[in-house]
Amino acid sequence: MSPNHHLALFVYGTLKRGEGNHRLLGDAVLEVKPAWLWGRLYRLAEGYPALELPPGAVLAEGSADFRRDLALQRELAADPARARKPLPRPAGDWSRVRGECVRVGHPARVLRLLDELEEFSPDRFQGAGLGYRCSLVMAQCGRHQRPLWVYHRIGLQGRGMRLRRGSWRGS
Repeated sequence: MSPNHHLALFVYGTLKRGEGNHRLLGDAVLEVKPAWLWGRLYRLAEGYPALELPPGAVLAEGSADFRRDLALQRELAADPARARKPLPRPAGDWSRVRGECVRVGHPARVLRLLDELEEFSPDRFQGAGLGYRCSLVMAQCGRHQRPLWVYHRIGLQGRGMRLRRGSWRGS
């Protein structure tokens, strides 16, 4: 399968290896590497994790056209100057959120499953508290920055317990 047909995700909770929802990725998983990004990680009252991103972290919002989304990810990944820079720390009370960079094949199938799991629809308004958004962000994978798609929420302060260590363990 051509790298042009791969999707790269940042997963930080139940989609990580060893967690309950990782099985949804199934045979589509091609590669998993440790990664991190700046954010705030929460354990919601329902028992699952949610990520809040700093202002300006979102490079693009996920759309109903996965081919366009893949092309945008490829375009940003092709910038070698950006890849060599360390991920800058945002102003404010943000932590390193540890997760995994997961590269998958079969992006249409994977995105359909994940959108359903995260209750994400690019055609529906995703206001505060109305489910997850899917956005393209920069994450640190080893010594390089990479553009990765991530499911996250907005307006989480006061909606769960903040995990200041930035790591999700167990569901």
